[in-house]
Amino acid sequence: AGVGFWGAMYIPVVVAMAANQNVVAALRGGPVALLAAVGAVAICACCIAVLVRTGRDDTAFAGVPQFEEQ
Repeated sequence: AGVGFWGAMYIPVVVAMAANQNVVAALRGGPVALLAAVGAVAICACCIAVLVRTGRDDTAFAGVPQFEEQ
């Protein structure tokens, strides 16, 4: 059981270590990498805000039974 557990944990640990190294390398890359990261987060936030404000489809939950409060 222990070998199977550590075998399953190997890939997530390696991925986490690689992601950590990518962040360190990007921060050492200078302000352009940091600006790109901040820009990507800002663009994602704007896209989410636009999607939320586009409206809601009232027919999306048409087949779901509605429970009334008493």
